[in-house]
Amino acid sequence: MAIQVAPFHLKLSAPSAVDGIVDSFRTMIETGQLKVGDDLPAERDLAEQLGVGRNTVREAIRRLEAYGIVETKNKRGARVVNKSVEAMINILSFKFENDFATFHDVQHFRKIVEAGLADDVVANARPADIAAFRKLNGRLSTAKNAEAMSELDLLFHQEFVRMSRNQTAAKMYDVLSGTMLQIMLLGKSRDGGERAMVDHERIVAALEAGDTEALRQRISDHLAIGAQYLHLQAREGRIGEARTVPAGTSTGATRMKS
Repeated sequence: MAIQVAPFHLKLSAPSAVDGIVDSFRTMIETGQLKVGDDLPAERDLAEQLGVGRNTVREAIRRLEAYGIVETKNKRGARVVNKSVEAMINILSFKFENDFATFHDVQHFRKIVEAGLADDVVANARPADIAAFRKLNGRLSTAKNAEAMSELDLLFHQEFVRMSRNQTAAKMYDVLSGTMLQIMLLGKSRDGGERAMVDHERIVAALEAGDTEALRQRISDHLAIGAQYLHLQAREGRIGEARTVPAGTSTGATRMKS
């Protein structure tokens, strides 16, 4: 029998509703309401119980899968699979710092991953994948605010990684999605997402042409712009610098004029 999940109130500090749902499950684990072997409610029922949309629930379940906390089966739905409740708490307690050095590290990691997956994306992306990829980017033009633009930007890059068919990289992006969303929001608060949409279209065009080197360069250039925004935001005092970025670590970005 599936467990009953109480509605939750999203904390203001949470980057998104998805993070709020993950925090809700953490509370259930800590209180013993959620145990290994428990079945989660169906997606529709869970969305109703939590007071959120089904897409939000779907992304939260994907995140929990990336953490290794649940597994999903087509007919059975999602079930808690961790052998130790304490292990679940430890995983969900892990937080990335919201400082410049952490954002810098994640942005640099993204460049390594996405540029490195260019060959696999070109080899594995089907025409239907590319068409959907372009359509996803087009939705940026209709987004009503920076938060909506950032969520679409995140989906674009997650989809890029998933098209490589590299499951480990896709799961890592699910785990990092909260931090990535915060980085993207910083950029959208400055340019409204127009630059991202143009860069994304160049990425799609290179993929459609099957040009691996062009795709790798477009991705690298795009993520370098994100690194520039981070440096600018840090200089303006909008990001704390809790630790120092190691000397010699390159973001691939040129210095921007103030």
